[in-house]
Amino acid sequence: MRPTSRRPRTLRSAAVAALAVAMVGGLLPAVASAQVDGRAGLGPDQEASTENVDLASSQGKPEGLDNFNSDMAFFDDGGVGYVVAGNFDGLAIYNVADPANPVLTTTVVCPGSQNDVSVAGDLLFVSVEGGGFTACDDGSAEGSETFRGVRIFDI
Repeated sequence: MRPTSRRPRTLRSAAVAALAVAMVGGLLPAVASAQVDGRAGLGPDQEASTENVDLASSQGKPEGLDNFNSDMAFFDDGGVGYVVAGNFDGLAIYNVADPANPVLTTTVVCPGSQNDVSVAGDLLFVSVEGGGFTACDDGSAEGSETFRGVRIFDI
């Protein structure tokens, strides 16, 4: 999956963002639109507003990624949008060309604390706070040497 061009964010990006909000934890409440911060004035035990957000899809967890998602990143590959969902067990990449029917394209089982994801150009950065295994595979890395740092994938 090598991007051939970079395009500015469009309405497709807005749909991808709505999907991402839904995928973070299943059917979590979404945040308010960028123009109105629904969190303003709320206490620590109160939920934010959910105005102007529609659920596009809700997906189950891919096999091997049983923990909750910790972060999301977005990228465009030749006009096709993708969402990367970081998970304490690894990461999953979804093709969201049709936000109502996302397609799981890749999973990487790589346990680690957080697995926060970011995309810059053709690179996917996955940061691990601690307890990350040095080997990323089918999960059999249990007991192997651990580290803190950043994994870098060429996407």
